[in-house]
Amino acid sequence: MKRFIAICLAVLLAISLAGCRRNRKTPAPTQPPVTSAPPAAGATPRLADDYGNPGSTENPNKADNFGGGGTSNGVNTIPNFREGTEMEASDLPDIKSSLQSKFAGATINKITHGWHAEQHVYVVEYTLAGGAAGTAYIRPDGTHMPVA
Repeated sequence: MKRFIAICLAVLLAISLAGCRRNRKTPAPTQPPVTSAPPAAGATPRLADDYGNPGSTENPNKADNFGGGGTSNGVNTIPNFREGTEMEASDLPDIKSSLQSKFAGATINKITHGWHAEQHVYVVEYTLAGGAAGTAYIRPDGTHMPVA
């Protein structure tokens, strides 16, 4: 019985050593599987914002997404622009009067910095006297942007 166990161990050792020959090349690593779909054509890439937070939708092709103003053509810029920054209507009398001239009696609910047609705009959410709500995109010079 001892002889049988010794022969089995010798055979296992020989098989193990044969499998560990040094002249074998290590196979090249394979590419990891793709875990996400490629972005759709024309989709805005999701980037980290200037604080390193992932998932920002800021477009790197826009002139200045993180403050300081600026558009691709250099006109109609909002000072200290940061998309989504909420503003007080009392701080923007030109924007307020522009909205009132187009929609008499409208009440401003919220004003934020935004992008529309690749330009800085004030996104103005308002309510009309009859209760209907709307959103206007107004350039810093007070002109209204057409809504597509």
